[in-house]
Amino acid sequence: MLVLGGSDTAADRVLILRDALRERKIKLDKSYTLPSLGVLAMLSVDTGKAISDIGDAQTYLRAQKGFGAMSVDTQELLLYAAAIVAGEYAQNIKDGILTAALSTSIVNIIIAQEAAMIAAVSAASAAAAASASH
Repeated sequence: MLVLGGSDTAADRVLILRDALRERKIKLDKSYTLPSLGVLAMLSVDTGKAISDIGDAQTYLRAQKGFGAMSVDTQELLLYAAAIVAGEYAQNIKDGILTAALSTSIVNIIIAQEAAMIAAVSAASAAAAASASH
């Protein structure tokens, strides 16, 4: 993720974000959520704001129908929340906040991440449906 973004400071920002998220009891450092952390690090947004936005998105999603603890585990919910926040920041990129080259890289990475998330959710739903029918 960081190689695709081409940022020299992104690796340091990943560690800063990870530690700050851990302080808020948000663990976005599992193998399948690390790409989200990489995307957020490349966005060069205020760390405190990003963490606050992820926490708010997680709280909001958890309260929605279909996102309860029995339906969606915490890591999957964090993946959704981080994707939403990154998508919102990517929209700001498209509005001209960051350079065009970085914008294209980040938007393409987010699109790939969202496609992977959809595939994972579809596979999980299919597996749940198959086990429920037995």
